[in-house]
Amino acid sequence: SSIDSTSQPDNLDSFAKNRSVKNFELHPADIYAKEIEKTKEDIVEEIGRFIGYGTIPQQMPLMRLKASEIDHLMRLRKVKNLLAYGLQMNELYNYAFYDESFLRELNWDPLHTASVKDPVSLNWQRLVTSLVPHMLKAVVQNHVHHEQLRFFELGRVWEKRKDISEKKKLVGVWFDKKSISFYDGKALLQQLFNALDLQVGWQQVAKPSEPWWAPYQTAHIVYKDKVVGTAGKVNQLFFNNLAEGDTFIFELD
Repeated sequence: SSIDSTSQPDNLDSFAKNRSVKNFELHPADIYAKEIEKTKEDIVEEIGRFIGYGTIPQQMPLMRLKASEIDHLMRLRKVKNLLAYGLQMNELYNYAFYDESFLRELNWDPLHTASVKDPVSLNWQRLVTSLVPHMLKAVVQNHVHHEQLRFFELGRVWEKRKDISEKKKLVGVWFDKKSISFYDGKALLQQLFNALDLQVGWQQVAKPSEPWWAPYQTAHIVYKDKVVGTAGKVNQLFFNNLAEGDTFIFELD
């Protein structure tokens, strides 16, 4: 076989099919060991050893790229900036699992949860269906040293019906040891909608589905005739044994 060490093979198939590429010719017997049929990675290694790794140019392969839409990323950045700098809230990052010990403190057992088969800990085994317990836990852990607390989190939730569905949620909490009314919380949250140029409606909820919402002080948030979230005061009978004060929470799709 004639060898030109400066030439490069176009592809591996040319070797496997015993074709000549730019004066470079190899036979299958030179590439494959007699005992074991080698993988493509093994063939590449054999070729490199045969022609010398120093002859292979150090050049990254080319990739064809195209511009992608980033409107949703810029919108998300705008939301986070408004919450963090405009409303003086602290962003939280929590586990994707419920803290079972804190759920027992709340005396609440979530429905339609998806569980992992082999959890690392029995305290972290069910995927969250709501981010609100994360906010309540943050208030409980920090309220002793602060008169006011403001947190938000953007994360994923999972719900198991026939299949497991996954959604993104934005949740936030305002806590004040003295007082925060429903209208105070509504005015703060309305600043976010105004900044995003969203015309939303508020529909009072008499019988909330979750125990942390206070009846008649909770509202569904409606955009284009579709409920996109819930906001309202936290039921003091549900939460005040863990943290005394007034709490307003919102959870948006």
